[in-house]
Amino acid sequence: WHLLERRTFPGLGPSAAFYSIKQSSASRAVVGEMLNVSEERLLHPHFRRVELLHSNSCALWKEYFKRLFPEFTVLRDFEFYGDKDLSRLLLIGRDDRDMNPDIVLISSDTDDLQRRIVAVEIERNPKSKERLARKLAKYATEAHLDGVIYLCEGSTSFERIRNVYSSSVLQQALRIKHYGSHFVLFSNSSFKGFDHAPQMPFIVTGK
Repeated sequence: WHLLERRTFPGLGPSAAFYSIKQSSASRAVVGEMLNVSEERLLHPHFRRVELLHSNSCALWKEYFKRLFPEFTVLRDFEFYGDKDLSRLLLIGRDDRDMNPDIVLISSDTDDLQRRIVAVEIERNPKSKERLARKLAKYATEAHLDGVIYLCEGSTSFERIRNVYSSSVLQQALRIKHYGSHFVLFSNSSFKGFDHAPQMPFIVTGK
């Protein structure tokens, strides 16, 4: 137990708790030896306990996309904040944290015109239409993104995002006008293991 840290959820009382590996190098080295993994893989410097399930989903999907697209660099939100070039392309820092993607996939090209960047959003809880419209408008008209994949828990979230994008963003998104109907893709967020492919994505028209 000296290798673990007990953490509680704010506002839910002392019984609502979970355990995480202590982040000291010594603790991670011991646990890494037990699990036969490097201590670097156990480093989670920006773990947000108030979003435990969401953070867990992000970690799983990041690993899934790394295995699916080994030629791409796959980063979570806290990993690209310090990258000045990527922050410039994604407009990091111009607005609040909730306006940034959960995960990004980046091709190995060094030239901005050749580089491909795809954002991934894991949608566990419904967002307001205003917030969705702001985020989708940023992705489609301002940020240098080539597409967005929304992983949704159910059809309600899918329909909500699709309707906001189609009615409030698509017609004004001149940057991606030639493929606007394919800029946002959807799939089910249920993670069934690294050997199971997610459902085939839908395009925004629902076809």
